[in-house]
Amino acid sequence: MVPSLIGRDFGIYVHGNSHGYDLLTHSGGGVKEISAFLFGMLFALGLALARMTDPQRVIAFLEIGPRWSENLLFVMIGALMVTVTIFPLILRRKKPILDVAFHLQTNRLIDRRLILGAMLFGIGWGISGYCPGPLVVGLASIKPVPWICFSFFLVGQWLSKRAAKSCSVL
Repeated sequence: MVPSLIGRDFGIYVHGNSHGYDLLTHSGGGVKEISAFLFGMLFALGLALARMTDPQRVIAFLEIGPRWSENLLFVMIGALMVTVTIFPLILRRKKPILDVAFHLQTNRLIDRRLILGAMLFGIGWGISGYCPGPLVVGLASIKPVPWICFSFFLVGQWLSKRAAKSCSVL
């Protein structure tokens, strides 16, 4: 085991330690976190190459009419083709490579909370032109608009958690 730095154990193990962790499943700076970072960078690169980090391109897709642009549609179709092809192959495994089990959604209920959340997400996306992925990528531009949108994104998440705790309706 690599010693902790300032009391922090970064989870770099060869095959295990006294806690039973290994390099692939231990959280705290191991392969799992590095992989998440690298796949996030790959996602950001794909968004940038497709120019989906530009809110005007997204708004042009959402705006039905003579100025409608199909660019986002092709990005979505490409993502869907990869998912439909690869996801069944991944689920054939007994467990994921970097975790101890699959964490799949089991609740298929369409309730008020889902509908309200989808509506608010759509309104925010339509007004700003940012959905969460391109928004985070847009933060690197150091322009004020992505940072303002991100601030409201965080406020929305905070309000959602508060509402979920205080209301059984949501």
